[in-house]
Amino acid sequence: MGLGGVMKKIFTPTKFKKRVFDPEMISIEDIKLPKIIDQLDSKIIKSMVKEEISTYKSLGYKDKSLGALEVKTYHSFQVGCILKYLQLDYDLFIPNNSEIFPSFVTNYPFESLQTKVFEVINNYDKTIAKDPSGPKLINDISWSPLDVTYLLYYLTVYKNK
Repeated sequence: MGLGGVMKKIFTPTKFKKRVFDPEMISIEDIKLPKIIDQLDSKIIKSMVKEEISTYKSLGYKDKSLGALEVKTYHSFQVGCILKYLQLDYDLFIPNNSEIFPSFVTNYPFESLQTKVFEVINNYDKTIAKDPSGPKLINDISWSPLDVTYLLYYLTVYKNK
């Protein structure tokens, strides 16, 4: 192959195949959380997630309409702490999930739940700066109870699958 052939190969546009989505390839470790969350002690993260479960239950999200669950009421600090909990590979033991989470989520096939969780993780990774201040994360109300439902419910079942 002469120089012309080499040059043609170098400058010929390469076609990339779009990767087929595979939830099994998701790795929570691949995302970088904001430094302020990443540096929190695991005991603090555990405590915060348990408090989120308590608040979630007391707000009665189990019985809310889908429309009510889609309203942005959670801030990026809360969601980041839940994601950190997942990165730490903890499971969340709740004796009876059906008393806390909406039935449409508890009846999801596991693969569908993984897809929803991946969407939340991916959205967080793409939209949240890696070095914002705590107040900036708290003022960023970008997450819905539905996003949190997927994450919290996933934490209660993912180790059993």
